[in-house]
Amino acid sequence: MNLIKKGGNMKKVFWGLMFILMLVSPVSASQHDYVIDNQPGAAFRSDLNSAFQAIVTNNAGATEPATLYPNMWWYDVSTGLMKHRTNANDAWIILGLDAADTDGTLSANSDSKIATQKAGKTYADTKVSKSGNETVAGVKNFSSSPIVPTPTTDYQAAPKKYVDDITANLAGATFTNYQIFTSSGTFTKPSGISRVYLLMVGGGGGGGGSLCGVGYNTAGGAGGSSTFGALATAPGGSGGNPGYFDGGGYHNGGGGAGGACSWYGLSITALAGTSGSGASLGVGPHSNFYSPYSGSGGNGSSVGGGYASGGGGGGGGYFEGSVDISGNISVTVGSGGTGGITYGCGSDGSPGTQGFVLVRW
Repeated sequence: MNLIKKGGNMKKVFWGLMFILMLVSPVSASQHDYVIDNQPGAAFRSDLNSAFQAIVTNNAGATEPATLYPNMWWYDVSTGLMKHRTNANDAWIILGLDAADTDGTLSANSDSKIATQKAGKTYADTKVSKSGNETVAGVKNFSSSPIVPTPTTDYQAAPKKYVDDITANLAGATFTNYQIFTSSGTFTKPSGISRVYLLMVGGGGGGGGSLCGVGYNTAGGAGGSSTFGALATAPGGSGGNPGYFDGGGYHNGGGGAGGACSWYGLSITALAGTSGSGASLGVGPHSNFYSPYSGSGGNGSSVGGGYASGGGGGGGGYFEGSVDISGNISVTVGSGGTGGITYGCGSDGSPGTQGFVLVRW
């Protein structure tokens, strides 16, 4: 009975101390090592109160507690941050809104501040994302060249290999075999080949017929287009105009127009034939500045002074470049335009030259 009664008295003493602690006014920040030494009653109570004070203030202090325990709390009054000790008792974890920072520039560069979601979004919105469309302003200098995919639309960046391949294709440097078509036929795709290099010329237009005295004449015929399936076309030149007579007298025929085609986005028009001039015939030129390969227009016919000479036919159009293929390709070779016919005195215009298609791989 005495032991039970004594135990009951100790409980009364403990709860009495707790009641007194709750009645006292708020205490200042405090820290404790949480070790209650053997000591006289008054000193014991003071030591115990200090421990309770450290508990209720979360070990508040400008510096961390001298004695550290796993999972203990510490309110850092120097920064206003609540911290929690790791279970391994080797670091502090910053918790709560006390550590929240709304600065969207993250200029503090601090280990003790935590950016809010809004601050993080503000900061991230100023950076380049890994996906999605964005407009990036200002000059960006790269220490290493970026790797980009093969371009598919205008104004996209092109990798070096893509440009090197195109450059090689333009020069024909990577092609060692060839087949030349001087008449229409079929190009049979070689095994393992997916791209070929083309050099194509359309037929030149025929020269116009001359006119003198009685009779009549005709214009030169247009040259035929040379094609490589639907992938490339070199149009033929127009026929030269015939000389003619009207109420004002005899007039020389004008030259035919040159064939026009597109070459890697550039518009290229073959040279037009020249007009006839008195006793001089109109001349059908080569198609353009690639004169060694160009189809010539036919020359117009000439006649003596005072009568009408025919104009020269236009040169055949020209195409050069590489195209991708996946199977056999139908090839058309443009024929030269027929020369204009003269019925009566004078002479017929000459025909334009035939085109051709050269395929290299």
